[in-house]
Amino acid sequence: MSSVEKLFEYGKTILTETELQQVIKETDYGLFHHVVETLVDDGILVPVKSSGLNGRLPPLFNKYRIIKPKEDFSGYFESIRHLNPALNISGYLKRPELYKKHREIVEA
Repeated sequence: MSSVEKLFEYGKTILTETELQQVIKETDYGLFHHVVETLVDDGILVPVKSSGLNGRLPPLFNKYRIIKPKEDFSGYFESIRHLNPALNISGYLKRPELYKKHREIVEA
C-alpha cells in the first residue's frame, strides 16, 4: 500500500507532523521532507499555515490537511434520466451520490 493510499485510508483529515511521519513510515527527516513536499505539490496534502513551522531545517508545517479526490458521478446522470418517469429524479440529479447508494433499490 502506497503512502497516498495510507493517507486516504487514515481516519482523520488533519494530521500533525508526527502522525504524518507515522503514516508515511520514513525515519530519515530529509527523505520525509521530500515525500511531504511531493505530496503537497501533487495536491494531496495542504499545509495548515496557522499551525506554524516545526523549527527544523528544511522546515515543514506542524499540521497538514488531507485533500481526498472527488468522485466522478458523470456516468450516473444518463442512468438517472432513464429512470421511470413517475419517479421524481431531481433529488438524484442534484446529489448523484444518493443515486449510487440507492441504485439497486431504484432500478429493481
